[in-house]
Amino acid sequence: MFRVQEEAASGAFLEPSLVRLSGLELLRTYLTGNYERAPIAHLTGMHPTQVEVGAATSVMPLSDWLRSSRGSISEGVLMIPGDSALGSAVHTTLPEATLYTTAELSLTWLRTVGPGGEAIAASRAIFTGATMALSQVQVTDHQGQLLAYGASRCTVFPPLPEVPSAPPPGSASPEAGSGEPDPYLRPVQGAVLGRDIWPVSSGREVLDAQLRGDLPQPPVHELFGLSLNEVDEGVCVFSLPCTRWLCGPVGYVQGGVIALLAHTALQAAVQTTVATGTGCVPLDVKVNLLRPVPPDGRDLVARGQVVHRGRSYAIANAEVTNADGKRVALVTGSSEYRQTL
Repeated sequence: MFRVQEEAASGAFLEPSLVRLSGLELLRTYLTGNYERAPIAHLTGMHPTQVEVGAATSVMPLSDWLRSSRGSISEGVLMIPGDSALGSAVHTTLPEATLYTTAELSLTWLRTVGPGGEAIAASRAIFTGATMALSQVQVTDHQGQLLAYGASRCTVFPPLPEVPSAPPPGSASPEAGSGEPDPYLRPVQGAVLGRDIWPVSSGREVLDAQLRGDLPQPPVHELFGLSLNEVDEGVCVFSLPCTRWLCGPVGYVQGGVIALLAHTALQAAVQTTVATGTGCVPLDVKVNLLRPVPPDGRDLVARGQVVHRGRSYAIANAEVTNADGKRVALVTGSSEYRQTL
């Protein structure tokens, strides 16, 4: 089966000359539709919809591609529109030629959601200083139900003395793409596991079978290129190739995608501790992003490990490293054990 990540990515990166504008002017210019969308927008359908001073909204269709092995939308994918809106809200408050990067991202999930409709991430900046800015976000579905709440801390850089004349690494020109519809609009690859599997299998047994290839990977893994590499008691390792598909407008792998990789690993680590007839539901996650990741095609690796296991909940950590062995992100999340139907 041909994987999306093996295709040339559609989309382009931000025109460097736009950095001359204030953050609000830049985002309004980008939203005019006169510029090609970023690859992550083509991959998932996620895109910003509106901006104003101190506020921004991003929307992502909850397509079948985002389903986990259990059939619901993978909670971790909500960090993608969340990260987009959180960063954009901060950006609207910044003056000309001033850039930022997300340093910390956190999200608390309030309910599980199925495919269909949209996730709407509405963010507001609550503080902007000379070197740091804070924003908060509410993620709702198309009916207005609150799915998640989150916050972000961004590092604000000094104003650029000169506007860069060259695009970021790996983004010298847009790729032509395959000519096919955007991936999230295509027939889904991967599969949701049947309801007959969960009542008779432990979490570790399911993951072991997926690692061997006896059970299929879920659609969300196929869309992003997530690969399960290792399973042990309380430990799971996933990898992710850094392709252009995963990049936002500035030309680096989007922070929400890195967070998704890390959360997938730590949540799977918790799953290895789940007994037959029991599931685990993520409650929250905190991500510290340490360095940017260019689309160089090499793998990011996330190792998740359970650090506390109680009767009703567990806490796990994940460390994401790049192909050079350098840390990209450190992540902590908690999950609740629940009886399955």
